[in-house]
Amino acid sequence: MGTIIRQLGLVLSGILVGGIAVGVYMQLNPVIAIQAVDILGEPTTSVKCDQIKTYFAKTKKKKELGLSKKIQKDEAKHLVSSIRIEADDRNHVVSALFDENSQRVSLFDAPQPLPWLSFRPNRRYSLSYAYGIKTGQGAVGRLSAGYSFIQVKSLKIGLVGQGDTDGDAFGGFSIKYEF
Repeated sequence: MGTIIRQLGLVLSGILVGGIAVGVYMQLNPVIAIQAVDILGEPTTSVKCDQIKTYFAKTKKKKELGLSKKIQKDEAKHLVSSIRIEADDRNHVVSALFDENSQRVSLFDAPQPLPWLSFRPNRRYSLSYAYGIKTGQGAVGRLSAGYSFIQVKSLKIGLVGQGDTDGDAFGGFSIKYEF
């Protein structure tokens, strides 16, 4: 039984490391926003447009908005609009760019750096069902809840509590590292 648990631990560790690598890559690179499922398959139409007003955004401003170097250097891509979305952990800037060559508008999502200090609350609830290794009692259910109230870059400080079906319970302060 111990060998199976070790092998399962190795597989889960590999998945975790792969997930961390993908997460770090996605946070550091702006991506083209994916079309909403709500409009997939809807008919489209062309609209005649004499002119479109764009911001005079050169390379420096495009860089400040978090757009990729390729887009920063492409003078055929013009900034139509840009908005800042305040999310729970990491703010995002979504920019709409008009491409002279393709005559299309594309949206780009650029995650912003984590704030040095934030007081936005963050709640987390989870329900787990797993094999209890320490107690040897077999399958154990766990209900967990957490509330973070201070964020310093990737560290979240708050309270945590959990209860297990085998009678164990835990409550106290938590410091979590998230990315």
